[in-house]
Amino acid sequence: MDPPRYDGTIHPDEWIKQVRIFCYFKQITDEQEIVKFCKSMINSTINIKNYFEEINTFTSLSNALRSHVTFKILKDSCKRKLQSLKFIPEIHGGDTAKFISYFNKKCFDAEINDLGEQKKLLFYSLSDDFLRKEFNKRIHDVKSKEILLQSFNDIVNEYSRLIKYGSWVTIRHVSTVKYLATCSEKYLTGSRGQIIFGTNTLPETNATWKLNYPFGHQAKTDKEQLVLYGDTISLQNQFAGNMLWAYPNYKSPTSGHVEVSCYSMNQYNNWIIRPSAVSKKPKENAKRYLKSEDKVIIENENNEKVMILHSHDIKYTLAQGGETSKFINTFRQLCYNADINDIEEQKEYFKQTLSSNFYLYDEFSKRKVKISSINELIKEFEEIAMEESNIIRNGSIVALKHVATGKYLSSIKGLNYTTGSKNQLIFANNLLDSNALWKITFSGKELSSYTDTNIYLQHKKSNIFLGIYNEVYKSPVTQHTEVSCNPNNNIQWKFDNSKLENGQGYLKSNDILNIKNVNLSKHFLRSHDFQFTIKNDTFQEVVCHNERLGGNDEWWCIELIE
Repeated sequence: MDPPRYDGTIHPDEWIKQVRIFCYFKQITDEQEIVKFCKSMINSTINIKNYFEEINTFTSLSNALRSHVTFKILKDSCKRKLQSLKFIPEIHGGDTAKFISYFNKKCFDAEINDLGEQKKLLFYSLSDDFLRKEFNKRIHDVKSKEILLQSFNDIVNEYSRLIKYGSWVTIRHVSTVKYLATCSEKYLTGSRGQIIFGTNTLPETNATWKLNYPFGHQAKTDKEQLVLYGDTISLQNQFAGNMLWAYPNYKSPTSGHVEVSCYSMNQYNNWIIRPSAVSKKPKENAKRYLKSEDKVIIENENNEKVMILHSHDIKYTLAQGGETSKFINTFRQLCYNADINDIEEQKEYFKQTLSSNFYLYDEFSKRKVKISSINELIKEFEEIAMEESNIIRNGSIVALKHVATGKYLSSIKGLNYTTGSKNQLIFANNLLDSNALWKITFSGKELSSYTDTNIYLQHKKSNIFLGIYNEVYKSPVTQHTEVSCNPNNNIQWKFDNSKLENGQGYLKSNDILNIKNVNLSKHFLRSHDFQFTIKNDTFQEVVCHNERLGGNDEWWCIELIE
């Protein structure tokens, strides 16, 4: 341990303290001896020889060093450092303990003992709006430095719990103590999106959610934006990449409430964060920041009905793991009991069990030739059963989403074109609302095959039909054939699966289609980014055309459940 020299870069009292420690370590305890030693350790550039004879105590030594210009330079330098000091929280790589230690040292070196000035310096070290606001609210009644530093630490602790847009979070249900989660399994009804459930396992990626800006919004600045109660958010699952989603026409598998799933991005991804309890004190109900471990209510931002995220102890089973599994196990047991081991015989018996379901019977009959074992039979049947759950049946309610622009085929009751037929207009809209719902019917059949089924599309809200009134009428912008809604129920359409090479198969939810008008051969439904205006409102044009098919002619058929 070497004795420290005094060079004007340390407070005189702190330097004297360090020298005394060194001397005590060397068993030098006499004050005058220590002072004499101190004088020998002062840098020769610091001239205090005029005071040398008078310096014989620690106090006189300190006063002499304080009187030198280097001490004023040290104090001014420390003040400037304090004025330019910026606090960085731990979540951004900072260290509060080191910051406070540095702050205290510089205040000591600069001899800033006034509490009011210390408050100002701490306040101006904060660049974050939340930290500044909270610090400003809490320091007025602080009467000591210890309480000031404790308040500062409390604010930093609170800041570390703040939820920001872009944060990764887990959401735990208070009553059942389970985490909101998803997986690769999909609902067999409703949206057919990835299932949402509560899990009691420690959170992994399937129970981790990124809190994003709501659909249709972007960050206002480059700064991190804090989430307030009442703000709208979206939740993206880390495992699935899809969004937490709820649409009012889909029903949950067991309780019949609105289904919640993991789905693609649209306006039904938007959720409002609300406090779980409203305070009786009006001031406490002002906009507050969302923090980790807060108890909240999560409400879907939907204008049609109130939809609040809810869980309970009611469980559901997916068909392939539930009734289908029981059916398979029963069949295998019966084969075992009857000593039926021949696969051909097993296939015939199995086919007969499906006779009441046309699709299952027909598909199994087509595929049974390639089945050579009971395990292959089960695998093939499970695939058919999964496909069957996606079949769109006569009378289903569907939405038709334009693949290229992501907008839904829509109409508004009572709103008509101002040109052409002046019938009820058709347009593509980014909202999946009641204006985008269509009843699909095909006479004389339960299922629609792509090869030989003509289809009617009836607008659910206005009860009139999608069609072409007359080829003479042209669309408002591009002058293709106008598409409208009108009472004529003789206008039929044919769906072609754009992804099937042979054009065979049955219409299923989530199929991508080309929609052809039967009344005008080779006229296909199309949308694009062209827009027209009626009553100061802008609409994306939907037309029929007989040109070459392309990306603007593809529609995604989505079955909905009311």
